[in-house]
Amino acid sequence: MTVLEKKFVWKQLAPCVDALTIAAASMSSRTVKSLCVSANGLLIVPFVGVDSEHDAGQSIKSLHAIDKGEVVELSVSEGISLKRPDPDFFTLCLGWLLGAFRKLRRLDVSAWRGNWDSSQYSSLWMTVLRNLQRHCHALEALHFYGCPEPAVKVLPTFTNLLELSLSVHPTSAWSVALLLDRLADCASSLCRLHAVRFEMLCGMEDCTSSLQRCMDAFPLKHVWIVDDALDDALAKVLSRIRWPSSCCMLGLSAAFPGEGLCALAEQVCRSCACGLFLEHVEFHDSLALTALHVQKFLATLQWSWLQDFYWAPPTKLPSADVQSVWDSLCTLVDNLCSLRLLHVQKADNEGDPSEDLANVAWKWGVALSYQSRLSSKVPVCVGCCDCEFNSGGLV
Repeated sequence: MTVLEKKFVWKQLAPCVDALTIAAASMSSRTVKSLCVSANGLLIVPFVGVDSEHDAGQSIKSLHAIDKGEVVELSVSEGISLKRPDPDFFTLCLGWLLGAFRKLRRLDVSAWRGNWDSSQYSSLWMTVLRNLQRHCHALEALHFYGCPEPAVKVLPTFTNLLELSLSVHPTSAWSVALLLDRLADCASSLCRLHAVRFEMLCGMEDCTSSLQRCMDAFPLKHVWIVDDALDDALAKVLSRIRWPSSCCMLGLSAAFPGEGLCALAEQVCRSCACGLFLEHVEFHDSLALTALHVQKFLATLQWSWLQDFYWAPPTKLPSADVQSVWDSLCTLVDNLCSLRLLHVQKADNEGDPSEDLANVAWKWGVALSYQSRLSSKVPVCVGCCDCEFNSGGLV
């Protein structure tokens, strides 16, 4: 019991325990109670997590016993039905967000996406965002995939913001280009923002100049962009972007056509990025990407500064061309002196990596990982900068 009564122990345990555990601990001794119960009789739970799939009922019941003023991080885990969220769960969680979260530094409500056309959900989100605007000036990370228009309007309030996840979709009032321009206009207020993740849907709209403006407006070190469409429109935009010279990790998931993939490699080399996560999203026009394009892409990367390379190769290449791609990957590992980690996603019907690739990786001390899917915990930062999130990740 004497160990539990030490304040530093509670600081270490805080990220690992839930509200019910803290409530039980508060009854163990008067000293422990003083550490985990606030002056108003509510529980001090700095890290609050609501698992919408496994223990939603239990998590919801415990929320009202938590002192909002002591919450530092709040997250709602994935698992909720995104297209038809449980109205009770949705309103109870969002209703609890109405309060003075003066110490809140990280808010993750990425489990909710879409439903923008519902006036009920839209008005609730607007109320929550305005409450954050009033009370949460210490906010450092916001992961929000609801309607982007009201979110961008309140962003200038969060001058300490370091990390932002946002849906970049057209709305009834704003185009994607206008949305990106309005976000870039926030640069004078968000001067510390260095990590962004966009889930984008640009359609036939050319938003290249607006996205470029966003890349140039902020001191970005970590950039992740995921294509929400089933075409190559966004990929063509991404292949023309000049990535920030300060970029430590660049993550892209899109349907790159052949020429766009080659152009992307040139931009990666110019940016001096140390980490690259690239996922090829397959789409209907398989002829737009050939093995020759992939080989040229890998050959160009030999002139980059990559230290970590996470790659999900195209899966629809003719079987006769697959070996030539693996040979090009071996050449990349053999010639890219800065490379220290190669993580390759394999197709379901593939076996172990080629002996040649394993040998060349061992020769140069490159850590080789070969799995059926890229890890969802790919680090945002490869450790080459002194950022606050070099051990964390965007959601």
